[in-house]
Amino acid sequence: STLLQRWREMGTGWAPLLSEPVMAVALSHLEPAIRFGASVLDLGSGRGHVAAIFAERAAFVIGLDVDLDSVHHGSEKYEDVFFVAGHAEQLPLDDNSIDAVFCHSVLQYTKRAMSLAEIHRVLRPGGRFAIIENLRGNPFARCYRMWRKHGSRSPYLRHQTPLEHLDYGHIAELFQPFASVQLQVFGVVSPVLAILPGLRKSAPLSATAREQGFVRAVQKVDRELIRRSPALASAAWNAVICGSVD
Repeated sequence: STLLQRWREMGTGWAPLLSEPVMAVALSHLEPAIRFGASVLDLGSGRGHVAAIFAERAAFVIGLDVDLDSVHHGSEKYEDVFFVAGHAEQLPLDDNSIDAVFCHSVLQYTKRAMSLAEIHRVLRPGGRFAIIENLRGNPFARCYRMWRKHGSRSPYLRHQTPLEHLDYGHIAELFQPFASVQLQVFGVVSPVLAILPGLRKSAPLSATAREQGFVRAVQKVDRELIRRSPALASAAWNAVICGSVD
């Protein structure tokens, strides 16, 4: 089975049904690099559900996260993944030692330029990366962030407090050191779906046909809006940045 199929089967992580389009792009790009004998880094691995999928076919998978509870939980649940606590700005890895890097919603919590320099450093020539990142400009996401910061009864934990969200207009500059960089953006109106608890908890294989149809219809509207008005890319919710190292 493909990486995406295994991810769909697991049905875990943040809002799997809503996240499926971005995960499809990221995992499809990494697919050729996630193979037996590869060294793979899940940067910001959390509790390790994506790292565990990589470990099913790769010889050595590292799950790195700054949160000690997540590292401990992952170590107990997924024995085939090597979990380590660390920071994206200073990876405890040798130069040119990694074949693939997956990074989901991590750069916003770090010093971005330093983290990207570290990813570039540890990737081998020809190594692939896929980065999913929240963008600054989406109005629904901005309202939610303000609410979490100032009005919510469950404010951000310290390690979950964003430093700065990625600006669409700066992506090309930030990723200039990498080769063959491809960018796709997702979510102009669909972020509003995240306020619905039922949809936020739904997974692709367990969601009802009605839920799946509704979410896909809204995501189709997103794609059409961006196709017709490319300037709306700066108001998107997520960016998927894929590429490699020369």
